[in-house]
Amino acid sequence: MVSGSKAVCANCGDSRAVLGSLRPPSYRLGKDEAKTLVIEDNDHFWVVKPLSEDHKADLPEETRRILASNGRIEHYKGARGEDVGPARVWLKHDQYPGLAMSRSIGDSCAHSIGVSPMPETKEFDLDQDSKLLVIATDGVWEFISSEDAIDLLIPYWHADNIQGACEALVKESVASWAREEESCDDISCIIVFLKVPEKINNDNKTTRTTPRVGSASASRSN
Repeated sequence: MVSGSKAVCANCGDSRAVLGSLRPPSYRLGKDEAKTLVIEDNDHFWVVKPLSEDHKADLPEETRRILASNGRIEHYKGARGEDVGPARVWLKHDQYPGLAMSRSIGDSCAHSIGVSPMPETKEFDLDQDSKLLVIATDGVWEFISSEDAIDLLIPYWHADNIQGACEALVKESVASWAREEESCDDISCIIVFLKVPEKINNDNKTTRTTPRVGSASASRSN
């Protein structure tokens, strides 16, 4: 949720929200922030900040909760017994449900072994350097980093082409899966071109501008 100069992210699962900001040369990176490869003509640079954390079963705090609830965390095993893919949550004595995340909504079996339906909520300050907000499913992030996603979208932001940005991210996600796997996970994204209001007096009153919002998705294939 974005309201004025505040963003609130409530995340439950392994979808991800990231913020892209265009910063001046004097800007110093904050905690969890990273520079992208794109440098603008005036030496301003793009910064990526995660607004959510992927809820994976092998995160220490998530692992403790699941094990305390009599769950089991293991990878799929390959033909030679090697770990395949992400860590998954299983019943202690059964190969089910094999969930590749530590939080989900509406999964009663997984909830019985410590998979939490409670979202992790974080609040962030936005400013006039905040330009791009990307919310996408794990199929987008499987082979595309947050930094690469913002780099991909920057030309569309300059062109004010919100739908082109959405379609480009989905297209690159599908192509990445085709290069790496024989199947394709769910791929959906929402992109927002932010227009953070500017304070105009000492009473904290602000101008009101409407952000641009677009979305796109691709059908899952097996």
